[in-house]
Amino acid sequence: MYHAMITPVAPIGVARRAPRRMYGWRARIGHLNPSPATVGMEEWRAAAPPGVSFVGSRYRMERNDRASHDQMLQELERAAREVATAQVDVIVQCSTLAAIGREAEIRERIEAATGIRALTVLGSVVAALRATGARRIALATPYPEHQNAELAGYLAGEGFEVVAAQGLAKTHSAEFGAEEPHVFYRLGREVALRAIDAGEVDTLLLTCGNTRTFEVIEALEWDTGLNVVSSNQATLWNALRAVHVGEPVRGFGRLLSSPRLDRKPNLA
Repeated sequence: MYHAMITPVAPIGVARRAPRRMYGWRARIGHLNPSPATVGMEEWRAAAPPGVSFVGSRYRMERNDRASHDQMLQELERAAREVATAQVDVIVQCSTLAAIGREAEIRERIEAATGIRALTVLGSVVAALRATGARRIALATPYPEHQNAELAGYLAGEGFEVVAAQGLAKTHSAEFGAEEPHVFYRLGREVALRAIDAGEVDTLLLTCGNTRTFEVIEALEWDTGLNVVSSNQATLWNALRAVHVGEPVRGFGRLLSSPRLDRKPNLA
């Protein structure tokens, strides 16, 4: 007796399972977070192309000040070695202000400890500003005035002029992450419009990786007419560029939606 072979079909209303693949089949990005951070990796995961995964480690930070940054960076190699065990393709050091004056040193320390290419949030912001042709910047941050001045001075040394700056005057990173996206929309729009009224400005920079900006970047671009760069957006862009993932990421500003690979990777 002949028995036909029947292919099982999922019942009506029950979705078929997609073929299983390992997480990070396209690229794995390591992420070294200050201990209070709650935002950066979540924004990355929400925006990343399929097949890109994130592996995180943490180093302890009590306050967002230089003394705490110095203490935190004593754990840099330990945190980097932890994510390296997941066979990541690149490692990103997070904490914008902690890298001022030692950005290259931080990258070198990570690479010496792991043998894996390293990036920083601060270096990624500078790279993104250059890629977008930024010259005159309106700066919006969660920081107090003296830290805004420190960051503006660093950016000036990299060839950018900060024509207006405004912050939320907060000192604890956990406070940054507790703010809703509309807070950074209003802050960014206010400082951008003030800079526009004062003269020539081409870019709005929303800095700090523990602030929720992905939900408001495109609205700010539409409502100010400026290019908008945020710390998490710039870092995701730079990390994807480093691992040769060129797929546009739409919905999070012009930077991520534009082609990011200058040449084809050498796959030999």
